[in-house]
Amino acid sequence: DQFLAKPIANIAQFRAALAPSCFAIDPSSPPLSCWAPDIGAMRDDCLLALDLLQGPNQTDRRRYALQFIEGLARSLQDSAMLGAVHCAQSGAETRQLVAILSQRLRAQPLL
Repeated sequence: DQFLAKPIANIAQFRAALAPSCFAIDPSSPPLSCWAPDIGAMRDDCLLALDLLQGPNQTDRRRYALQFIEGLARSLQDSAMLGAVHCAQSGAETRQLVAILSQRLRAQPLL
């Protein structure tokens, strides 16, 4: 048994933790550090985060949204987003966080 702390930084870290007990790594496959992040998944995560923040103002929903976005910000190594999450977790409004998420979405290429 192993514990994997979230967020997992990248697929290489995930596979290294699981291999060789769960699957064999093909030595002919490209190095995991060469793989690009999934733009579509990031777009989906940002859209979900915005939906959670802009939905009904419920304590549990807000807490979940902020935890989800904190994990997203850590995965993206986005210090501005992480700072806005920490402000919101301290009781501040989420306007700055919504603006950052919206900006990150606008910066993404359309699929």
